[in-house]
Amino acid sequence: MFPLRDLPLTLLVAALSYSKVANAYSSSFIHKSNSPESIIQKQLDALQQDDMYTVFKYASPSNKAATGPWQRFGKMVRSPPYLPLINHKRADVLFMTTRRDRSVKFLVRVWKSDELGNEMEDKELKAYPCPVYYEWILSKVEYVEDDSPYKDCYMVDGVMPMKI
Repeated sequence: MFPLRDLPLTLLVAALSYSKVANAYSSSFIHKSNSPESIIQKQLDALQQDDMYTVFKYASPSNKAATGPWQRFGKMVRSPPYLPLINHKRADVLFMTTRRDRSVKFLVRVWKSDELGNEMEDKELKAYPCPVYYEWILSKVEYVEDDSPYKDCYMVDGVMPMKI
């Protein structure tokens, strides 16, 4: 048994250890060797499973700053116009273009789920045509500290619905 006076120090050490493990875990998703196509596929797989935590991990630092924390990001994705992405039946990456600023843009076609299990969301989901199209924009993260695990990695800057 340890003295009660050491409890604050023990809690601080535990919190710091957890923080380091959490950062290592989150950065393990992102690696310089990940292609833009693989990033989109990982996000689509996570969206199909309604796994907002994983979807958020592939968002760029600027995207995270605008939409985070991941719980708030998840609420945003579970609302129009992104609702058809949740539990979707199928998704196809149709084409890719590289822009002048070296970002990469993809057109993705999504076949929505029949229902999400929430009466209000299901009603909103029925209003969408099938399939639904989205534009994914990715770029390499450049403006971070040199020791950042995200430096020179492709990450998602944004996803926007498209009318085709």
